[in-house]
Amino acid sequence: MTHRPRRVSVTAPDGPASAPARPAEAPAADPAVLLVAGRVRRAQLRRAAITVALGGLLLFGLPVLLRVAPDLAGLRLFGVPGAWLAVAIAPYPLLAALAWWQMAGAERDERSPDDRAGRDDEVGRAR
Repeated sequence: MTHRPRRVSVTAPDGPASAPARPAEAPAADPAVLLVAGRVRRAQLRRAAITVALGGLLLFGLPVLLRVAPDLAGLRLFGVPGAWLAVAIAPYPLLAALAWWQMAGAERDERSPDDRAGRDDEVGRAR
């Protein structure tokens, strides 16, 4: 029979060496930079809210549309029911376009908020 070694618990040493280092305090932000950051954030949140609303309308609206207008469900394309195409295939290109619109707008908001306002000060050049 093999003899197993005795199990030993391993702990951190006591004392100041075991205390985590405190992070350095961040320097105070420039008020102009905070103002621009707030504008960018609001613009992106507004665009995100519109994107979520349009995505929800698309995903929940298609089945509702098919329920309200049953004639659309009776259409066939290449032998495939129109209702199946509307729910299984149509949303994906529309969602991709919606995602592209969201990303392009968010990048535009981040890229040059001061250039759009016609300002060319230190905040705009810092980017």
